[in-house]
Amino acid sequence: MKKENKKLAQELKAKKRARDKKIKTLKNVAMFGTPILLGAAFIGLLVYVGVNENDKKGSTTGSNTQINNEISTEPTTTVPTPILNKEEGLEVTDGVTVNIDYTGYIDGEKFEGGSTEGYGPQDLTIGSNSYIDGFEDGLIGHKVGETVELNLKFPDDYHNTNYAGKDVVFEVTINGIYE
Repeated sequence: MKKENKKLAQELKAKKRARDKKIKTLKNVAMFGTPILLGAAFIGLLVYVGVNENDKKGSTTGSNTQINNEISTEPTTTVPTPILNKEEGLEVTDGVTVNIDYTGYIDGEKFEGGSTEGYGPQDLTIGSNSYIDGFEDGLIGHKVGETVELNLKFPDDYHNTNYAGKDVVFEVTINGIYE
């Protein structure tokens, strides 16, 4: 029995030594590997950004020259920022984007979600069919600065069943037209 215990003790010691060796290896990797990895990452970042000894002296390396050439040969497209023209008398036509304020009434009462109050003016492209039938077409021919009254009807299959099939009046002020 003593021999078996001695053999078992030796096996346990061998396993402990192997475990301790693995732990020591992991500690060494953590102690030496982490700084090396961080250093490599930092050097990689410097190379990516293009910072090197020559840049500090004011000269350009071949790689920076190549990058600059590639950047300068890239096609540039500028999308003009639309300007809201508030000049009174401009007429709403199909396809233009207008800036509007509106309030909707059902049975003479304002209804929830039927106005821009609290949300600010809205932009609407005429012909986009974003609003109920007749809303966008009802603005065509009217001018910036006008308040238009649109007598419409919600569709029978409107997503909000409380409003489906009901008559509605929208008072719409045309604030401007985007150019």
